[in-house]
Amino acid sequence: MSTTCLSNYWKRFWGRGSSDDYSAAFESAFWKGMNEELLHPSLLSFKLRCWKYATHEHLKNFIQSVVKKTVIVLDISVACHGNLEFTLPLEVFQSMDIKVLKIGRGLVIDILPETHTGLHKIHVDISRPLHPSMLGFYHMCPMLQDLRIEGSVKGRDLHKGQDVYWSVVNRYEFHIHAPRLEFLEIDETVFATFKINELPTLQEARFNSGFFETREHLSGIELWDLSKKVISTFASEAPISKSMIVRDGCLEALGFMFKRMRLSRADEMAAGNYFATIFPSMTVTRTISLEIGHNYAWDVLPYMLSATPRL
Repeated sequence: MSTTCLSNYWKRFWGRGSSDDYSAAFESAFWKGMNEELLHPSLLSFKLRCWKYATHEHLKNFIQSVVKKTVIVLDISVACHGNLEFTLPLEVFQSMDIKVLKIGRGLVIDILPETHTGLHKIHVDISRPLHPSMLGFYHMCPMLQDLRIEGSVKGRDLHKGQDVYWSVVNRYEFHIHAPRLEFLEIDETVFATFKINELPTLQEARFNSGFFETREHLSGIELWDLSKKVISTFASEAPISKSMIVRDGCLEALGFMFKRMRLSRADEMAAGNYFATIFPSMTVTRTISLEIGHNYAWDVLPYMLSATPRL
């Protein structure tokens, strides 16, 4: 479960909007309800979840109609069926009304190179399957202030009827260029790595990973590699953030790395000194919230506190 909050700038819109929930067993009945919804003069917030197969042309035409209703918050997730992936209409990115875009797995982002969106906030679900086009369109969002990336470390094997954990190999690599970004939340580093350009206006960063959920399902080598990826992401953004929330999944990965270093060295003090050299110095951080729930994470606490002298 995840919770996302909007600033006061957006709260004044909710009183003017309506909320309806449509579901249907058959596509024809669903579209009938949706076409009636389009009779509203404006739709300020719209959420679409399509888990069954739906005709892509109908989906495209419907979303294009929704965009014309001055939608501000657009939340779309369309399940992939076989090799059929749904491409978001170009109008979504050309709209100057849409400020918040939430997109789920199975979508294709096809933006013209000269496009510059008016998006202020993007929320991306990177759970597999994920189309490569969702990895690097952020540089086309010059107004972007709020970015959240999250994912699930396990999926459902429909043939066996059981949970399966994704492998840490073949990770996705995100390229993020958003010089006006003020809020960054990364909730997954199991199968994604991040190359993030300078963020001079970053105010708050939140870090988590699916490390704890995968511990019982990955080899020691895979966990070591994963912990290095976690600290790499953490070390790149933590030093420039004035406020941080570091959740248990991230702390658990850092603690695992520290424990492995102690086990591989005869001198425990030397292991601690080496770990301190790779731990980022967070001299601009004024507030930090740590969510500790497992043993490994406690080992990191002294290093976290010593690295934040301006708390």
